[in-house]
Amino acid sequence: MLEFWLLSFLAPVTLAIGNLVDNHLLHRAIRDPVTYDIITIIPTPIFAGMIFLSTRVSASTVAIAAGTAIGLSFAFMWVLYDVGMMKEEGTSVVSIVYTIPLYVSILSWVFLGEVLTPINYAGIVMLLFSVLLVFYKRTSHNALLLALAYAVFGAVTRVVSKPVLGQVDVWSYLFWVVVGQCIGALALSCWPSYRVRLRKSIRSLKPVTTLLVVTTASATFGGYFFLYSAISLGPVALASGITAVQPFILLVYSTFVLWRWPGSLPVDEIADRYSSIRKVIAAALIIAGTAALTGI
Repeated sequence: MLEFWLLSFLAPVTLAIGNLVDNHLLHRAIRDPVTYDIITIIPTPIFAGMIFLSTRVSASTVAIAAGTAIGLSFAFMWVLYDVGMMKEEGTSVVSIVYTIPLYVSILSWVFLGEVLTPINYAGIVMLLFSVLLVFYKRTSHNALLLALAYAVFGAVTRVVSKPVLGQVDVWSYLFWVVVGQCIGALALSCWPSYRVRLRKSIRSLKPVTTLLVVTTASATFGGYFFLYSAISLGPVALASGITAVQPFILLVYSTFVLWRWPGSLPVDEIADRYSSIRKVIAAALIIAGTAALTGI
């Protein structure tokens, strides 16, 4: 069980790096969500190639159908996430997105029959409340709806992945997910207006921007490897519950980046009259919620 908890914690720690880079690039470098979506998928065939060369990839019907479908949905879901990131501050969007554990708990109970203990559910609620407590602000309705839509779709993909990972190993599943993402990116790039903007954006990429694109693609791939590995080992509701700490981790990253490189993120998201009190309460809730989830 220790491996399950370690993987569950590594997922938000890694994915938050991608969130941080996304927030910077979408405001400072590539201000087109669809183009950004395609560009960040371009490096992923490298990961698929590494998987193919290092392990035996399952070619079962379940692996191909489920993995490709999930990857294809990611390619279009991330456009919603990118638009939200452009409209709002990063932590605000991520805090809405990471209400995912709430939907996962409901869906896993209905469709998978997963029943957690009351203490586990209390832990999930505390983690979700800590997120909303720290990052509550007035958010545009469009950004809110986009983030909620992304959250619901994300919950569905996690619940669907659970039975699939009972039949397919994580590396094979990720291989076909990447294949699905690439198909989705290719479909988006076939649209004439997107193709023109994509070519223009690629030609104008600076070396630093290219490095950051590879960084966010790598962090996202690594984060999902940790997440799917955790889901394959234990309840999907618990694995997703731990990811509710991701916005708080993003806040820590953002605080450091804004201190070290002022102006690198769109807004100083930390300053608020009552933020210190809220953060102390949220930190206590995170500790209590994590303890409730893990049974410490």
